[in-house]
Amino acid sequence: MFGLRLSILALISILAAAPALAANPPMPVPPAPPTAAPQAQQPPPPPTTDIAAAPAGTYVMDESHAGLNFRVNHLGFSLYHGRFNKFDAKINLDPTSEAKSSIGVSIDMASVDTHNTKLEGELRDWFKAAQFPTATFKSTKITRTGPTTYDVEGDFTMLGVTHPVRLAVTFQGYGQHPMSKKPTLGFSAAGTLKRSLWGILQGLPMVGDDVTFQFDAEFNKADGAAVPEPAPAPKPAK
Repeated sequence: MFGLRLSILALISILAAAPALAANPPMPVPPAPPTAAPQAQQPPPPPTTDIAAAPAGTYVMDESHAGLNFRVNHLGFSLYHGRFNKFDAKINLDPTSEAKSSIGVSIDMASVDTHNTKLEGELRDWFKAAQFPTATFKSTKITRTGPTTYDVEGDFTMLGVTHPVRLAVTFQGYGQHPMSKKPTLGFSAAGTLKRSLWGILQGLPMVGDDVTFQFDAEFNKADGAAVPEPAPAPKPAK
């Protein structure tokens, strides 16, 4: 009975308050202000082929965006292709002076890759990779031949032997990298060498003497980095 009485009293209280609530309705909740749309990030300007736009300094190779490939005539039937998986390069750039610019490259000769395990083992023997693990190129003269092209002369050391090699270089572009935000350069280089000059005589003449190579890479500016100097080739063991 006591509980029923309380329920009736509560109902009477609600009915009594209804006219007051109708006369003074609750204030409406104002809508939330619209959220401003996020500003789209502006992409950096596209790369330019005007090398004068690039800041001077040392640029280091981006190994995830680089390739070093070679090819050689095989039995007169085809051009056999291979590559090196481990190599490095640095550019010391003065965009106003080729004479003050330089490039150094080092190649891990044991990283030769032809998709043929047996041949790769033979090539490591030809290169004497255990005794001479690294081949190097160091530029000695850079001559501009066009708006984006260069003739690069340099010394190539392999198997402890050094001979001059000439590269035809194309400047692909300069700009701010969209991810790293670093100043970035792109270059391609191509050339040919006679392997017999370095004492690699195996397979001649059925396997060609002329080896054509192609190098493509992006380089990121490294503030405070030292001027690139490729590691010297080790001296033959006595």
